[in-house]
Amino acid sequence: MPAKAGLPAPGRPLDVNVVLLPFLLFGFLLARFAAPLFKLLPACTFRQVTGVPCPSCGATRAGLALAQGDLMVALSYNPLLVIGLGILFGWSVYRVFEIWSGKAVSRGLSKMMIKIFGAHFVGAKFRMRQPQRWLTIGAIALNWIYLILVT
Repeated sequence: MPAKAGLPAPGRPLDVNVVLLPFLLFGFLLARFAAPLFKLLPACTFRQVTGVPCPSCGATRAGLALAQGDLMVALSYNPLLVIGLGILFGWSVYRVFEIWSGKAVSRGLSKMMIKIFGAHFVGAKFRMRQPQRWLTIGAIALNWIYLILVT
């Protein structure tokens, strides 16, 4: 019996984007409506010990600002998080639409994203090609330099 549109065939793993999208939406709702709870989180230990912000410093504040709809403030807190969440959310929506419609919207877009980011999920394993590893490390390093210079 063939699989229904939007559902994986029996024995085929569920696409990670179908699982990831609800988590992104839940995180947005949590940040939007439970923002006072985030003030209970401890301060960055790395920054307290060294006096230098860690590569992810400002991520919570950026997420909260993003949930409140203030994109520019979110970008000033942690640009890599905002850009990464935007790409992740857009890609997840695209893949969920592709899966539920039962047809590829654009094979070229899928191939281009895999070539640019070089990362894809195979079953439960995450794979990344060598040039994309350096791109990721470089993005984290640039974000860290930005955080050190700005804060």
